[in-house]
Amino acid sequence: MGTRIGFYGGTFDPPHMGHTAAAAAFAAAVRPDRLYIIPNYLPPLKDGRVPAPAADRLAMAALAFPGCTVCDFELKSGGVSYTYKTAEYLHRLHPDGALFMLIGTDQLLQLDRWRNPAGLLRAVNVCVALRRSGEDGRAAAKAEALRRDFGAVVRFIPYEPVEVSSTEVREALRAGRTHPLLDGAVADYIREKGLYR
Repeated sequence: MGTRIGFYGGTFDPPHMGHTAAAAAFAAAVRPDRLYIIPNYLPPLKDGRVPAPAADRLAMAALAFPGCTVCDFELKSGGVSYTYKTAEYLHRLHPDGALFMLIGTDQLLQLDRWRNPAGLLRAVNVCVALRRSGEDGRAAAKAEALRRDFGAVVRFIPYEPVEVSSTEVREALRAGRTHPLLDGAVADYIREKGLYR
């Protein structure tokens, strides 16, 4: 078998301990030879809110995920970020590599609405960090449907979720408070740059 290439994409606006806990569980389960963290430029299914500047999200991701390779492919591509294009890019970088993509339950449940799901699901092994208990049944049914409809490879990652949302973190920062689930180096960076005020 070739190299195992893991990747985890997201807005990371800002990256917090919920993100890093999921990445650690993913790394422990998959044992990738390399784990890419890929901040996206504009996520396709978000609410239209403009994220913090790309350079700042890239710098915060580097602080939050030491030991990982922070990749600016989607930020440099600009526009809406489509994961199938990222998978194609990683495949060009690692032609003999097997790709493992980390997503959360919420993303699994809408994966067939992503751009070019057939192409993406042929290219990657989908690894799902089950985010909220009580979603297991829906997640299992969705994984089964993706296997049936697309021949997808879907596995669930055992994971102790850290319950925090980026929205909560941004609201605390806007109110002038730091958030306990923000890495110290990331919190310092946000303060120095005056982000989320």
